Amino acid sequence: MSQHIHYYPGHMAKSIREIEENISLVDLVIEILDARAPLSSRNPQLLKIKPNIPRIILLTKKDLADDIINNKWLTYFLNQGHKGLICNLKRFNNKLLIDVAKDAMKEKFEKERSRGLRPRPIRAMVVGIPNVGKSTLINSLARKKAARVGNKPGVTRSQQWIKAGNDFELLDTPGVLWPNLEDQKSALNLALIGSIKEEVLPLDFVTRNLLFFLNDNYKELLINRYGISMDINDEVTVNNFLNEVGLKRGILKQEGISDIEAVSKLILREFRDGIIGNISLEEPN
Repeated sequence: MSQHIHYYPGHMAKSIREIEENISLVDLVIEILDARAPLSSRNPQLLKIKPNIPRIILLTKKDLADDIINNKWLTYFLNQGHKGLICNLKRFNNKLLIDVAKDAMKEKFEKERSRGLRPRPIRAMVVGIPNVGKSTLINSLARKKAARVGNKPGVTRSQQWIKAGNDFELLDTPGVLWPNLEDQKSALNLALIGSIKEEVLPLDFVTRNLLFFLNDNYKELLINRYGISMDINDEVTVNNFLNEVGLKRGILKQEGISDIEAVSKLILREFRDGIIGNISLEEPN
């Protein structure tokens, strides 16, 4: 892979500093990962900040990912000793997370009660990279629009405390990437799931690599969606495939030829929206 991907807006460095300063104020961390690419969507900087604090791994967008691989990832994180849940935030059962958080805090709260302290909400910091669902989760727990939501990176730009019923006091944080995306495969995955702004990367590079991946791992879904049976393994076959999709869908330029850019945007959008099918970009090991 020759295309190097670098994306680290200035506000992200500030956000990391604020997380380091405020993590001592919370009882636990809720770390949100995208189920389609859990390792790629896990910021290694966040793991180094107070690594021994209780941590709940919340895998979101399960409805877009491969069910079999979803279960493998949940087992992977549970085996690492983390509390874990996998969910679709659009149909989220708040009680599941509340129960897991209370279980994680059971020992600490028992010690506080033994010292005569009153019961209190769990103070939790919600962290993750851009566009994994942090604000959607907080709004679900708070049962109101307490945090800004958008299906693109960079919507939340500052930290804010939000009260979520009697169970949580939540510290929302902006989505933060890390400065050096050395693993270029992971960087591409971040682009595919929409955690890097689209203008950062050439569209043809992202779409080409998506089609290579789908051809190798989800070829049946690709055929079922676009009705084209073709081996996609180089730039020529990518262009042939995009051209065929354009002709079949009527996505044409005025000259009557396929609009390759528009077709590329269509395929990328249909992948992100789960229209092609339930697809995971990586699995454990």
